[in-house]
Amino acid sequence: MEAIQSLGHELTILIIAHRLTTLKNCTQVVELGDGGIKRIGAYGDIVAAL
Repeated sequence: MEAIQSLGHELTILIIAHRLTTLKNCTQVVELGDGGIKRIGAYGDIVAAL
């Protein structure tokens, strides 16, 4: 994750993760399930909704 963070903010990077904590530094989180998008938001918003 440190290597990804050091790439800069000008890049769009897709990260697929099973642990939500892996996404804590992401600007946008898209949760997928049941064949579609369940929710989209900032990491803090997603965690607060759990």
